[in-house]
Amino acid sequence: MSMRTSRAAGSVEARSPVDGAPATPEQQGRRRPSGPTLADFHPLRYVPVDSPVHRLWAGTKLLSVVALSVVTWLLPTWITIGLVGALVGAGAYIAHIPRGAVPRVPRTLVILFLIGAPLSMLSTKPPTFDVLVTTLSLGALEEWLRFSALGLLLLAAVALVGWTTQLSELAPALRRILRPAAVLRVPVDDVAMVTALCARCLSLLVDEVRILFAARRLRPRVYQPSRRARLVALVREPVDLLVAAVTVSLRRAGEMADAMEARGGIATPSDAPGPGVRDALAFALVAVVVAAALVIPIWL
Repeated sequence: MSMRTSRAAGSVEARSPVDGAPATPEQQGRRRPSGPTLADFHPLRYVPVDSPVHRLWAGTKLLSVVALSVVTWLLPTWITIGLVGALVGAGAYIAHIPRGAVPRVPRTLVILFLIGAPLSMLSTKPPTFDVLVTTLSLGALEEWLRFSALGLLLLAAVALVGWTTQLSELAPALRRILRPAAVLRVPVDDVAMVTALCARCLSLLVDEVRILFAARRLRPRVYQPSRRARLVALVREPVDLLVAAVTVSLRRAGEMADAMEARGGIATPSDAPGPGVRDALAFALVAVVVAAALVIPIWL
């Protein structure tokens, strides 16, 4: 029975859904690329480990990321990147973050990211060197490497906060941090709740995108007889996926709004325990790194 089922499935896959003609061996040999996809990306996944970083107040981690982001924006040098990278790496080591927590990046995004390196060398920033009839720039390549490392480092800092902080702790921490802005009549409670709600909805959106990509994989492959038709289908597919993702997001947002309205609307975030002694020590360490990142480049 299983052999008949497998043969029937193979006969269905071997025929084109457009004209029903048998597929050639070249068409049968085509397989979808294996490996991680966008649907395998899991942002803000909490890692339940008992560590000093997990026991820190959520506001301390948020303020630390903001301070590190500002100093790297003011002085994007290799010294700053090295100091901030050492601090983030030490935090990940102390937090006992496993290697499996790092999201798998799709191969397509990696290729598109690496394409920027040779394209950046087409600049005229010194030093330059000649290759045949083309002048390539090492200075532009160094800038590409520096800013790429800076972007990846900031993503790692944000990921460390997501790995060590539960989403339920964000709203009380933001409310306490933004409390001085209430003097200027800023709706602190609304801002805190909206920010925390956006963080919570991110995982729901990723789940919907994962379902969308799974449905795309189950869709039968349509054989395009001409090269132009294959090119048009290749360009049209991302547009269709984007429209479907927006539609799914709007539908999920409407359902969540109806559920929140049925439960009485948005509740005011409750006060959670504030910072303690370990938070003061952690923020002092961040302040030392920030000061070193600002002072050392001036001395050199």
